[in-house]
Amino acid sequence: MRYPVVFFDADDTLFDFEKTKQVALDALFVEAGFPRSEALTATYERINQQLWQELEQGRVAPATLKVERFARFCTATGLAGDPEWLSTRYLQRLSQGTDLLPGAEQLVQTLHGSVRLALITNGLQAVQRPRFAQSPLCKCFEVIVVSEEVGIAKPNPEIFRITWEQMGCPELSGILMVGDSLASDIQGGVNFGIATCWYNPNQLPLPAEPRIDHNLTDLTKFPELVLDRSV
Repeated sequence: MRYPVVFFDADDTLFDFEKTKQVALDALFVEAGFPRSEALTATYERINQQLWQELEQGRVAPATLKVERFARFCTATGLAGDPEWLSTRYLQRLSQGTDLLPGAEQLVQTLHGSVRLALITNGLQAVQRPRFAQSPLCKCFEVIVVSEEVGIAKPNPEIFRITWEQMGCPELSGILMVGDSLASDIQGGVNFGIATCWYNPNQLPLPAEPRIDHNLTDLTKFPELVLDRSV
């Protein structure tokens, strides 16, 4: 077996977080009395992405991000809203989203029992833990590490070390990190010194950096890679 241990990213690698996020945001806008428009959604997305990048760089704390994104959103759009209330309601709605990407459940169940699995997510405890608890995938993972709980986010190698230690310190050469984000998942795997697999369903060109050991465009092909059947 090529990789007896696999560290998976959660959102947009196994879980369809784009769908979860859009459903939650649409419902929040209705509840808050905000107009629903592509422009407002794009404004929120821009602000949210910027803050998550700052979190990954260690420049902002999760507790700040939760509320600050809505404070900036209201300022940018001129809409009247209580950022604390908006944050609370949005997180509650996000925590109910358990949609998986096509093929994700079958993939994890195929690997379960043959490959040791861990989940590492840059996420908020109040959102991720309820989602994972409701998911059929949860029982397949030996370890689930949520960045807010440990105070460190990918690509910091420390969150990988924490996961590795909880897995019993397996050989680094036998671990593969799988994720859709070059900046957090792949760079984080490189930082920790393990092999990386970029989940790249849109078949984007491979960048020069960070190092990518495997380029995966179809989740159904992943068992072949891990079990060393062909890829």
